[in-house]
Amino acid sequence: TTGMLQWVNQAWVELTGYLKDEAIGQNARIVKSGRHDSQFYKNMWDTILAGKVWHGEMTNRRKDGSSYYEEQTITPVLDRLGNVTHFIAIKLDITERKKAEATLEYLARTDALTAVYNRRYLLELAEHEFDIAKRYGQPLSVIMFDIDHFKSINDTFGHILGDRMLQGVAQITRSQLRDVDLFGRYGGEEFVIVLPVTGAQQAGLLAERIRSHVESFRVETDKDPAFVTLSIGIAEMLREPQD
Repeated sequence: TTGMLQWVNQAWVELTGYLKDEAIGQNARIVKSGRHDSQFYKNMWDTILAGKVWHGEMTNRRKDGSSYYEEQTITPVLDRLGNVTHFIAIKLDITERKKAEATLEYLARTDALTAVYNRRYLLELAEHEFDIAKRYGQPLSVIMFDIDHFKSINDTFGHILGDRMLQGVAQITRSQLRDVDLFGRYGGEEFVIVLPVTGAQQAGLLAERIRSHVESFRVETDKDPAFVTLSIGIAEMLREPQD
């Protein structure tokens, strides 16, 4: 019951990068990733030491330091008196599945062109922030802006340059924000910023910084450099704490 490895198969060797001779006699913690807290392992050990089967997902670490994900079933082996003597762990490498799930999650909440939040996910997060602001009587401000005459940019320089403009504006804006701020593409050339615990005056200062930086942004073309300006609106919500 010490967690010492007594046998591993070739699939485990290929997954972890440890040779059999390196693994046998070592504690199973040689592949411990540090991603799980002590309570996670306590629950696992409490289950299997009680003679019950434990099943779950775990992040472990290969010999080279890289992480992998596995779905694992640990079955206790009991002697004639019902005492736990060994454990048999059957593992399934789910690293690629986890990567695919993470990619799908990213795509579900991110605008593909600008890499900021898409409209659906932005509104979902914003609703949560509105609820917090109402509950605690905190100020909250929203900045909404769009790129002026964006259609003429596309018509004059083409959609590829228009896309670069959108990407540039998004990147500039994001560089001015705090980690707690929400920023997303509302649609087309429209963007929205949600600023928790922020009054209209602070929001105005931020909007002016963004406007100034964007108006200094240039995209080179085979003619003159292209630039854009912004139309910006600000709203503040302030509520008393609810009983």
